[in-house]
Amino acid sequence: DLFLQPHLSNAFQIDSLILTERTLYLYEIKNYSGEYYYGEEMLVKIPNFKVSNPLIQVQNTKNKLNIFLKELRYEIEIKAYATYVHPEFTLFNAPKHEGILLPSQLKSHFDNIQKQSKPLTNFHKEIAADLIAHQTDPMLFTNDIPNYSFAGLRKGLCCEECNSLDLELRRNQYHCCSCGYEHFINSTLSACIKEYQRLFPNDKL
Repeated sequence: DLFLQPHLSNAFQIDSLILTERTLYLYEIKNYSGEYYYGEEMLVKIPNFKVSNPLIQVQNTKNKLNIFLKELRYEIEIKAYATYVHPEFTLFNAPKHEGILLPSQLKSHFDNIQKQSKPLTNFHKEIAADLIAHQTDPMLFTNDIPNYSFAGLRKGLCCEECNSLDLELRRNQYHCCSCGYEHFINSTLSACIKEYQRLFPNDKL
């Protein structure tokens, strides 16, 4: 969760980074569960739920990070991955694409990085220090949000995965009828409280 603010461009967010001797690995983390079909622009969850292809998002983030590092005068290779971490995620028709990491590939991927890794130098420590120095407050990302009021917002508990309000209570869990994601009641309520506090920081719960 790096929120970076370059001097010459807009702020952007990175889920996870690994810095090695020759390569900076960038990961766009997705916790989707269930069965999806691959499409160049969209992933389609059976039967008819669609999400944007994370490869597009991760490529955009990679481009921004590349420009940012050049701004700081660093030259290092960046490898970017749309990373699916949920063990019950299936992606049909997935291309053999270097930018996709499926749950069954995670262990071997990180094992290979570990085997190839060599001790870092002061150069790498400088990169890490610069990234930390350019972190910004995530709340700055709300500057472009239009004016809103509590009365004008749709009410309800949201799915933590796809933000749908179409939730169904099943014992101590909520089931999302849009994407199939299931989460515990406590987690759902906690997320709702945090969302309210973020939207209306000056109001009492």
